[in-house]
Amino acid sequence: MTHLGLVIAIVAAATAVAAETMYPVPNGALEVGHVALQPGVYEEDHFFVTEQYPGTSALKHYASIFSHWRACHGAGDEWQSFADASGSEPHFIHQLIRHWVSPHNDVAVTLVLQYVSPGLAVREVPSSERQFVAVARLQHSDAEKDLVELGVNCAKGT
Repeated sequence: MTHLGLVIAIVAAATAVAAETMYPVPNGALEVGHVALQPGVYEEDHFFVTEQYPGTSALKHYASIFSHWRACHGAGDEWQSFADASGSEPHFIHQLIRHWVSPHNDVAVTLVLQYVSPGLAVREVPSSERQFVAVARLQHSDAEKDLVELGVNCAKGT
């Protein structure tokens, strides 16, 4: 193998490896990615799973990881659905959101599960079993306050 061939093989192998994630992803995660929107402050892991609606295997996975953190509650505690015409292609979304705050109140994590169907037509069940999962992490000295400002209740005992 030539030097150039070896370099190409190494680059190809490196790009085939799944992106580094903040937390372990569940089995069956596809198209795993990570983005640091503000490195060290706000980062996000994202991927897809194939699961029939209303699938919650990713929620169970992350609830286990954050079992020693404080669960917070917002308007998205149950599955919600809505039309979204804000982008170039309108679609209908089924969404579930959960939040956690670290024991030291210096990290907030938000988990978003979404099914996206084409068009604005209201539907009880999404058009596919492809679920988008995003895990957003905010590191801040008063992470709970940041969630409260979004209308999320992090009071102990809730």
